[in-house]
Order: sequence, then C-alpha cells, then structure tokens
Amino acid sequence: MAEETEKVSGQKKRLEYCQEWHKRLESDYRGLKDNRELARKLRDSDSSIVMVLENRSSMTTTDMQDAIDMAKPDILEQIAGIDEPLKLDPDEAKYVEPVKKLQVLGNVMVKRKNSWFRICSDFLDDSMVLQFGCIKYAWVKEDNSIVKEYEDL
Repeated sequence: MAEETEKVSGQKKRLEYCQEWHKRLESDYRGLKDNRELARKLRDSDSSIVMVLENRSSMTTTDMQDAIDMAKPDILEQIAGIDEPLKLDPDEAKYVEPVKKLQVLGNVMVKRKNSWFRICSDFLDDSMVLQFGCIKYAWVKEDNSIVKEYEDL
C-alpha cells in the first residue's frame, strides 16, 4: 500500500511540475504568438486589421503577400541555388586535399541529407511571413601561428 501511495504521489508531483512549466512557457511565448498572429493577418490581408469607420470600406489588399511571394524565389535562389553552400579554405599546403574532401562531404550532408532547399524555404517563410528567424553559426577557434624571422627588409 505504501508503495502505491508513493507512486501516486510521485506521479502527481511530476504532473504538477509539467503543468507549472507549461504555464511558464505559455506566458513566455504569449507575446511571440501574438506577434505571429498579427504578422499572418497582415500578410493575408485579414479584414480584422482594418478599423472600419462608418461609411468607409473594409476592403484590404494583398500587397504584403504579393511582395513576399515576389521576393522569395529570388532570395531562395541566392541562398539554396548555389553549388557549394559550404566553402572551406586550407591555410597550409598540406591541408589542401583533406580540406577539399571535407568540403565535398559537408556539401553532400547539407544539400542531400538535410533537404537544403526545404530548410532554406522554411527559414524564409519563418523570417518573412512570421517576422521571425534565426541562423546558428560558430567560428572555428584554432590558432595556427607561424613565427618567421626576416633579415634585411
């Protein structure tokens, strides 16, 4: 009996913990959700965005959606249409061949294994339509210093 009581107690604690985190996340992202809803309404020319005054039209235009639809293919071609999204340059002659192989492998992984075009398209949708986007990057931190002494310069 005591084991069952502890088990039920543990389950209740877990449930309360999850509910508490759900409330936190919901409150943290409420502003983002509101901004996304407004962005979608502006893009889709929702009639609710127009304050209708007496004897005024409530008609909207699709200028925002048209601008996004016109710009997206060109931007997508610039980002996803390149042959080598990953470009690596060796800093020493002995690294030329390994770096070339690594670059080929990286481009295969990015373009074929990870649906490169679809990822770029989704990113553009998020950033242009929802006014939200991010890119994650990292710099390689490696110090390859060469010390040389010069005479009679």
